[in-house]
Amino acid sequence: IVNPAAFDGVTHLVVSGGTGQFAGASGTMTKTWSVTVLAVGLDPTSLLFGSFQGRYDGTIEVAE
Repeated sequence: IVNPAAFDGVTHLVVSGGTGQFAGASGTMTKTWSVTVLAVGLDPTSLLFGSFQGRYDGTIEVAE
């Protein structure tokens, strides 16, 4: 068991390519996220209680 903890971060994504109707897609996205961990069990790989939230911002274009 752990004390409550909070983590914030930013992930930058680059989109290049795709398949089917998304072939040739390109663009960038930024994911801003926040995680709050309220409790972890004795085996943290199997028991975790908390919340995760995030937001994607960016533009992806598909070639015509």
